Amino acid sequence: MYHTYCLNMKNVGKDVHDVKVQLFRNESNSNTKYGLLPTMESPELSQKDGHPLHVSNFGLSEEATDLNIVITWKEKGAEREYQETFTFHQK
Repeated sequence: MYHTYCLNMKNVGKDVHDVKVQLFRNESNSNTKYGLLPTMESPELSQKDGHPLHVSNFGLSEEATDLNIVITWKEKGAEREYQETFTFHQK
């Protein structure tokens, strides 16, 4: 059994490049997290106030308690990579 979700994400910060989005879920009795979708490289998220990234109808197991969204990017003119992680808890 699983729940179905969708995700909308929009860049409200700086213009950036090499934006990647990954979704993971936890598994009970394991430290390992499982990827839900292939890594999404989204040029839409590179531009501040550009078009949002929309992912529709991805499943999340009822046994999973956490959904982790990991976003990585690089700022213009720099090669340092940045990351932000969001965790949503499912009851």
